[in-house]
Amino acid sequence: MKNDFRIGVDAGGTFTDFVLAERSGNVHLFKAPSTPEDGTLAIANGLQQIATRDRRFPIRGRILADGTEHEPLNEQDILDAIKVLKQQDVQAVAISFVWSIRNTQHEQRAKELVEQHMPGVFVCCGSDVYPQIKEYTRISTTLVNAYLSPVMASYVHKNERDSHVELVNIEVSVIGKISKPKLPSLVPQQGDISNAKTGSREMLFDQSYDWIDTPIYDGEKFGAGALVTGPALIQEPTTTVVIKNGWQAELHETGTYKLTRAA
Repeated sequence: MKNDFRIGVDAGGTFTDFVLAERSGNVHLFKAPSTPEDGTLAIANGLQQIATRDRRFPIRGRILADGTEHEPLNEQDILDAIKVLKQQDVQAVAISFVWSIRNTQHEQRAKELVEQHMPGVFVCCGSDVYPQIKEYTRISTTLVNAYLSPVMASYVHKNERDSHVELVNIEVSVIGKISKPKLPSLVPQQGDISNAKTGSREMLFDQSYDWIDTPIYDGEKFGAGALVTGPALIQEPTTTVVIKNGWQAELHETGTYKLTRAA
């Protein structure tokens, strides 16, 4: 896995952007809705491409909602999965079973087998990382933890071993008088905004996960007073503005957007 691709993540207030660079040189750009209540969920949604189908393994065995064992854990399923993961040089494993929050026995045994047969590989369980009843959230969070933990550990250890640099946080407050800054002033919008449209893409806007064909605009072609009604996406060199259905954005002469409910 570590040699297949590199991924960059930019978590914004509305959308989280991903850049996936393959070893072959191909680059893919995609988005996922940001989750302000827990930023890792948006990253998990985007990182589902990392846990591709050939790296997801159903394991037979069943724990019921009350924590009782209905079917014993099938350890051979785990050993078969380990064999494939070793062939793919996987460096981290996430384990998450549906009712592990009621009884962790199956998850912990699976973890023991992975650690035994894949020494040095990072392993984590959903019941440890996010012991909540929401299955999808637990799996997604566990996946993020498995993906990022080895990277962070490697960075910290490398810094401690090879560098004399000490990482610190510095907060500085300055009190004084400054001259009033001169704000930019855009020329008024001429005509409609159709000339700024550059294309469209399928996007997700809410938890219903319905794909919506969304127009894309070049914000640099707007003038002051330009009004864009959602759903829409405005792209500029330093920012991306996402407008949901039922909302509209008006460009102020200073170059900022004012979001309001559409009439």
